[in-house]
Amino acid sequence: MGVTPIFCLKRRKMDSDPLGIQSLVEPVVVAMGYELWGLECRAGKMNAFVRVYIDRAGGVNVDDCARVSHQLSGLLDVEDPISVPYALEVSSPGIDRPLFCLRHFEQVKGQQVRVSLMWKVQNRKNVVGVLESVDEENIQVVSQEGTHTIPYQAIKKANLIGKTTIVKR
Repeated sequence: MGVTPIFCLKRRKMDSDPLGIQSLVEPVVVAMGYELWGLECRAGKMNAFVRVYIDRAGGVNVDDCARVSHQLSGLLDVEDPISVPYALEVSSPGIDRPLFCLRHFEQVKGQQVRVSLMWKVQNRKNVVGVLESVDEENIQVVSQEGTHTIPYQAIKKANLIGKTTIVKR
């Protein structure tokens, strides 16, 4: 199985890896039997934050995240790619999973998504609705207000809106 890039949406704000650590992290995550769902990095002059999302068939639990965190902590300590103090978090994408790349959008077609935009598209900076279609340049989301064609390069952040079941006692 070949390793595919997580951030395949060009010019998208979410596709930042300012610390350049994806190439270090991904082989370790894959070798442990997980998929690197996504990576969020925020780096400043004084500190940095790294969130690694892992997934696999059947999902992941806290113990999985702890194992991966332990391995990645050791790797990052040895390789030392981050020049400032940083916090590392390993997490499941969860029910409201972030959508990082074209493949993620294709997987959730027909489901509800929340999309935040870097600039207004069709007079909106936020769109919530059903993801109707996906192509190389745009997604189409149908909301109560109509159909919104959104260029990938305008997407700041996108999440699946998970379905939760309320249990009455």
